[in-house]
Amino acid sequence: MRNIVLVLFLFQFCRIFAQHSPVDTLIVATVNSDVITTPELKLCEEKFKPSVILEYKTNYYLNYDENFWNNTSVDESPAHHLRKKALNEAIQIKIQQQLAREMGLVKDITYKAFLVNYRNENLRRKEDLLKHKVIYGPTQYTEENYYDYLFSNLVLKLKQELGKSKFNHSEAQLRIMYDNVKDSLYKLPDLLVVRKITISTEKKHAEKHLEKQKKIDNLIQTIQDLCSSDFHDSIEIVEPDWHIATEILTFDPTVYQVLEGEEQADILSLFKQVETGKFSTVSVLPDGCRLYQILQRKTMGYMSFNSVRNLIETRYLSTCYDKYIHFLRQNSIIVQY
Repeated sequence: MRNIVLVLFLFQFCRIFAQHSPVDTLIVATVNSDVITTPELKLCEEKFKPSVILEYKTNYYLNYDENFWNNTSVDESPAHHLRKKALNEAIQIKIQQQLAREMGLVKDITYKAFLVNYRNENLRRKEDLLKHKVIYGPTQYTEENYYDYLFSNLVLKLKQELGKSKFNHSEAQLRIMYDNVKDSLYKLPDLLVVRKITISTEKKHAEKHLEKQKKIDNLIQTIQDLCSSDFHDSIEIVEPDWHIATEILTFDPTVYQVLEGEEQADILSLFKQVETGKFSTVSVLPDGCRLYQILQRKTMGYMSFNSVRNLIETRYLSTCYDKYIHFLRQNSIIVQY
């Protein structure tokens, strides 16, 4: 019985092997009889290399040198870990390519067919460049970039088609999803009334830096003590060599604002965990520093359902799509070599 199974396995492998040209003969896995080749695996490895390097440098303190990938001082070498991540990604991609073929979005999902398209696309771009035609994107794709470009577009088409035929949804379902995530995703920042305090000097001598820093720390503490008990628009502090300016500002999250080159989001982020009456962290300026004090905070509620409906629908379709691909993978026959 064991011999019969072995013969059948070898027959199936040889059948698959014989169907492909030399570029496809380095088979690392099959998914429902469609092959994953070494070049496909290498493209996925390139995608994960930066994250694997960072992971091993952070968690295991490995130096990125000539011995990095085959380092045996850890339970699993970086090279083996990279291959596992890349193969998992390649399998995931092949399952989605098979789905696209089944739905009539593509005809040939072999790597050989991809290379033909890749070379033709670069040839077309080269000819268009010589003819002074408008070219969108790079003048020449790399193999990795073109592979990612085609697959990203394929996933978008799959989601669109499945959204029409399989992932049916009502407005009521979208509203339920909106209610479930609005606190984490669609809550508007508070409306804030803040006092901006700018401390600056015209003296910029490097040798006085330490002296200035000590002076400015004391000055900041004096200002904070005074502002904590004084909610007037301005404060009166006279300090030699230092100019102190205050301004009352209102930050409305429904209105875009730019303040002296600082993005509104950057300023609002200073106040996420700060109570009314308290101060933000101090921002260092070339000629001094700046800080803010929260005077009032008003809750603004949430972005309306209608304003984020398309985002909710996209999120819903992506969730359904991920679950469906997971289902297809669980029901696929995957063989690794």
